[in-house]
Amino acid sequence: MKRYHQQGFLLGCANTVKDENGNQEEGMGNSGILFNHAYGIQQVKEVDGLSLIRIRNPWGQGEWTGKFADEDEAWDDHKGLKEKLNYVFKNDGNWWMRYDDFCAHFNKLYLCKIFPATWSQYSIHSEWAGNTAGGPYPEEELKASDNNQDGGPKNDTNDRWFNNPQFRLSVTKKTNIILSLMQEDTKVSKREYIPVNFLVVRVKSKRDRLW
Repeated sequence: MKRYHQQGFLLGCANTVKDENGNQEEGMGNSGILFNHAYGIQQVKEVDGLSLIRIRNPWGQGEWTGKFADEDEAWDDHKGLKEKLNYVFKNDGNWWMRYDDFCAHFNKLYLCKIFPATWSQYSIHSEWAGNTAGGPYPEEELKASDNNQDGGPKNDTNDRWFNNPQFRLSVTKKTNIILSLMQEDTKVSKREYIPVNFLVVRVKSKRDRLW
């Protein structure tokens, strides 16, 4: 989290709680954290041996009531910490909390990378449909092949996997690349998100496809 924050990512968090029917519950825990409510993460710091995170409630009110909440006695045990953090107590929806408490009271972490203008972007629209719905990589078959003691060829025995969409990327110099696989927003598609994945494979073949 510290690295992401230093690299300029936007960070957010939430405590997602559902009832026995799978519906989101309303209310809050016993330390002031609202269920199913998005919070912003403003700062991630290590100070005086403490791993601390500054959280913001976008409503501007309603705060954490646990350790290192405003006026909590933990501040008295760390003289000068408030000045180092340039922090002022007030009911504005902002607070500091320890990393351990953060992990105990939030179960979702959201990351959004903001790319500078120096980066280039290229997008490809595709889908798994018909013949291109080749299914997952045959991992179990590959493991069985790896255990083959006779030195035989490691064949992909799934005769459909290679039909999945493939995109060849040629890199001519050392560079930084971020690959994202995204699905259409459920509000647009009217469909639930499905589990998806992709493989990045280094190849020397001149063929257009990986077989």
